[in-house]
Amino acid sequence: MAKTSQKELFDMVMKKEWTEVVKMYKQNLGIHTAKITSSGDTALHIAVSEGSVDMVEQLIKVLDSKGRKEALKIQNEHGNTPLHLAAAMGNRAMCKCIIEVDESLVDQRNEDSHTPLFLTALHGKKVAFVFLLKICEQREITRYYRGKSGETILHCAINGEYFELAILILERHEELVTYMNERGMSPLHLLASITVKMLLPEQDQIMNQIGQESRNIEAPSVQQFPSNYSTCCDFLNRIYHVLLVFYGWGKQ
Repeated sequence: MAKTSQKELFDMVMKKEWTEVVKMYKQNLGIHTAKITSSGDTALHIAVSEGSVDMVEQLIKVLDSKGRKEALKIQNEHGNTPLHLAAAMGNRAMCKCIIEVDESLVDQRNEDSHTPLFLTALHGKKVAFVFLLKICEQREITRYYRGKSGETILHCAINGEYFELAILILERHEELVTYMNERGMSPLHLLASITVKMLLPEQDQIMNQIGQESRNIEAPSVQQFPSNYSTCCDFLNRIYHVLLVFYGWGKQ
């Protein structure tokens, strides 16, 4: 592709002239795979990052009609495809329009060896996670659930304190509760460390309460817990019942 065309495309993208970018996509097939930024992003990468669902859909429609779906597999310097970016943002609509053209994109890993599904768990994007999980389950390949250090999507959900997502993962794939990462930590180890942090009040809060009581000042009657405390307790209860079934605990 001529440098003038690449420069023109870059200028249009930077000015957010997406209608013109779509026109250029239709007229010049060479720009579909062009990396136009120093970090190796294509125009589609940038459109996804901008969060413009309509423009992303239009660009992908052009790629599909021109038989240029290989442009969807282009990775930037971090190894991210447009689907990786859409997944990390939790944008289900963009994930859907990309997957509809090439479902095999769920296979691709970035430089950190993360799949698009893994990124939704890492960033706590539940809606996009559910969509991509269905695709992965249909393909019956569980390697999508692990990163390069052995951590699973359940590790990620717990570590990020996305307990609603963790409950969802546990309900669909209870076997993940026993998986360990390279440091020998299971999701239970992570959960234990996080639960302790949630239950231990800050030292200055303890000292303030002691000071209040010593001065006969009435302390607050309602204990304040983290906003996701109840969800964490729900997750603890569910993981307990999974372990009962998984290991046969409680059976005579």
